[in-house]
Amino acid sequence: MTKSSGVRSAAQETLGSLAAMVRRHQASTAAEIIATLHDSGAGRLLRPAPYGGLEVDAEEFVSLIGDLAALDGSAGWLCAMFNVAAYDVSSLPERAVNDVWGADANALIAPCYSAGGLLAQTTGDRMLSGRWQFVAGGEYADWFLLTADADGTPHCVLVPRSAVHIEPAQHPTGLDAAGIRDVTVTDVPVEQRQIFQNAVERAQFAPRIATRMLAGAAAAAVVVGAAGGVWRTFVEQMRERLAASYGSEELTDQTSTTVHVARAASDIDAARLQIEASFRPGRDGVRDTFRAAAWAHRQAAVRARDAADQLLGASHRHALDASDQVTRLWRDVHAACRLTIFLLDGLDSG
Repeated sequence: MTKSSGVRSAAQETLGSLAAMVRRHQASTAAEIIATLHDSGAGRLLRPAPYGGLEVDAEEFVSLIGDLAALDGSAGWLCAMFNVAAYDVSSLPERAVNDVWGADANALIAPCYSAGGLLAQTTGDRMLSGRWQFVAGGEYADWFLLTADADGTPHCVLVPRSAVHIEPAQHPTGLDAAGIRDVTVTDVPVEQRQIFQNAVERAQFAPRIATRMLAGAAAAAVVVGAAGGVWRTFVEQMRERLAASYGSEELTDQTSTTVHVARAASDIDAARLQIEASFRPGRDGVRDTFRAAAWAHRQAAVRARDAADQLLGASHRHALDASDQVTRLWRDVHAACRLTIFLLDGLDSG
């Protein structure tokens, strides 16, 4: 099987499984999503090939994330963050990569790119302490890639699950199955082999797409994909009501609603194109390229969120119905947008 056919197979299996879950009970559970990512190979899209990964093209990966999020925002966010972390770890020394996947081929890594901790120098090893908020997949990860400050410089620290304490995250509704948790570490000794330059510094010398650019694009793709799911489901429901109403009074304002639908579709398409354009090489150096990409990802996420708001505002029937598919995806859009901005702020500060 070629790499491209393997990617298509993983994508089709994942999308098919998630679509079946949504048909059964509207939303996927975290356990179902994790099982699907393992079984289909979607959790290995950016992992190194020697460790069972598919090493897919970055743009193809981001496109798949959007497709997943259109069905279930939690699935899109988990797949994005687990794979971005795998991509980041694959750029580390071979010894670190083998620590993660040498003993467990299914090991999952949860990243946090906001500096939430400190690396203090003691006699011998350094000591890691801190609290990292809103770590997607924290409930299920086997390893964590955390950002910590050491002498005024942010570093990445790779730690096993046994070294951290997992706590519930106080985040608003949405992405309910993404396993989002706060991670706390208290005076844990870490060896030098677990400490690396942060993703920003490593990007200066890497010949491939930088982790920070890929992370921002994948996060924004979740927002845009989920907004696309809102649009598609909204239109499907509107068509069903039209077919059943025969011009009833409830649907006399369809002209106004149709305008909202068209505007939202245009904005979602524009947001998707912004993400795609962010992969084009910049002219002004690495850091300016990063700034331009981060701006594009932020704007794409906000534009898609606003498009989803337009749709929800066009029909009062969704606003208070938590079981409605449109409302559920709309909440995923808002949660993903908040987390995307939080992620981009963390990457910028690095």
